Amino acid sequence: MYSSMPRTRVNYRLDDRVLAALNDLAGRGKTNQFIEGLLIDFLQKTGRLPNDFAPLTEGRGGKREGAGKPKRSIDDPLDVESHSSKDDGGSSESRSPNDADAIGGEEV
Repeated sequence: MYSSMPRTRVNYRLDDRVLAALNDLAGRGKTNQFIEGLLIDFLQKTGRLPNDFAPLTEGRGGKREGAGKPKRSIDDPLDVESHSSKDDGGSSESRSPNDADAIGGEEV
């Protein structure tokens, strides 16, 4: 039940030197998690939170469903690109918009 509750945004006024030290210890982008962990440890030690208290799970980022699935093989019938015709009757070289016949026969 508690793992899906949203976090509450709050503001505290802190000394810039304290914030700089926290940011340095926490690493880039992880300061909130670091402070939350420090507070949980402190509150557990002082008896304000139970010892089995766990922080909320993250609602954003992390591993997404389907991430890391293997790529489709050439023999996969659902893979349209691998079954499309590669031979279009023209040159195998790729052409750029600056090619003579791409601009009506005039070379740029």
